[in-house]
Amino acid sequence: MKSAVAAIVVGFVLAAGAMAIGARWLGAAHDQPRVITVTGDSRLTGEPDLARLMFGVQKSGKTVAEAERLMSDVISKVIAVVEKAGVKKQDVATSELQIRQGWDYRKNRPSGYEVSTMLTITVRNVQHVGRVVDSAVANGLNRLEGVSYDVRGPEWRRKALAEALAEARAKAEAMAAGTGQHLGRVVSVREAMVSQASPADEYYDRRFRSLGYLDASGKLPEEEAMPRTRSLPGQRAMIVQVEVVYEL
Repeated sequence: MKSAVAAIVVGFVLAAGAMAIGARWLGAAHDQPRVITVTGDSRLTGEPDLARLMFGVQKSGKTVAEAERLMSDVISKVIAVVEKAGVKKQDVATSELQIRQGWDYRKNRPSGYEVSTMLTITVRNVQHVGRVVDSAVANGLNRLEGVSYDVRGPEWRRKALAEALAEARAKAEAMAAGTGQHLGRVVSVREAMVSQASPADEYYDRRFRSLGYLDASGKLPEEEAMPRTRSLPGQRAMIVQVEVVYEL
């Protein structure tokens, strides 16, 4: 009998505890604010005002020191001539230095060393891209790895963000009205994505003429307004997405 009574008491205690926990859980759930999460997108196009040229530089020598010296000579010449073409020295940078041993497969023995690096030239006036390419190629850079364009103006990004936020609010207002609710304050907002798309049209057209770009005095020729390498940056697209959480 005592065991039965004890079991009944324990059962009541457990049931009461469970009810209390459930009540607290329901109360907490009820206290949680009702929210709505939306995203807003914006895509603006603009004229690029900056270009980055990526060149590959590779030299071979009997020793690592010789190969590095040859590569350094080429880079020094290029820096000197692109400065004449309007590029500042601080806008020329190297990266991805690699050293590897060459191999003579016919004689099956080492054949010296190869040293390579990437040379990035930032051109802050896209009208000078062709001139810079011609100057670099004429002085030893014969591997153009790629060209990228960007729009630097901060007002461009601010305008895209403003448009994305406006779209997000319009979505939230429509969804709130559709459910008979009133849109409340902003709980949180974050920038979900920012990117620039590739140019709509970009190509290089090299005419069949000699590569000599500078004259004997080291000055740019009178023909500098018409570089042999043409660059058409086209348009850049700024793509922005924001995520906003509103109270209902």
